[in-house]
Amino acid sequence: MRSLNGLLDKSHKTRGLKNVFIQYHKPSFSQSVQPPLDDDNDPLTVLTSFKKSHPNVNIYVFNGHNHTTEMYKTREEILLMVTGVGGASQKGYLDNLTHSKITPKEKFGLRLGRRRKK
Repeated sequence: MRSLNGLLDKSHKTRGLKNVFIQYHKPSFSQSVQPPLDDDNDPLTVLTSFKKSHPNVNIYVFNGHNHTTEMYKTREEILLMVTGVGGASQKGYLDNLTHSKITPKEKFGLRLGRRRKK
């Protein structure tokens, strides 16, 4: 994880980053049945620290692994997208998913993408 932090800092100093697009396979968090990454192996911890130091840099994270499409925004305004099905139909998948996981409020301020019924 330290190498990611060093790469971001060096790139920001030499190029003046405005946007960071990053992909890693397993999501930091998902409503799917897979457990979230632990903090020691989660690139989001490094990205969050970098974002706090550089609030004007936009950070976009793309994940796979879980066969869902989900979007989250952290409290620091990092946008995370789980795109594990590559556009395949998910009709009813998340609605019928039963688990006891709660979005960790210390990391995520808002879950995006679920429409409210009128």
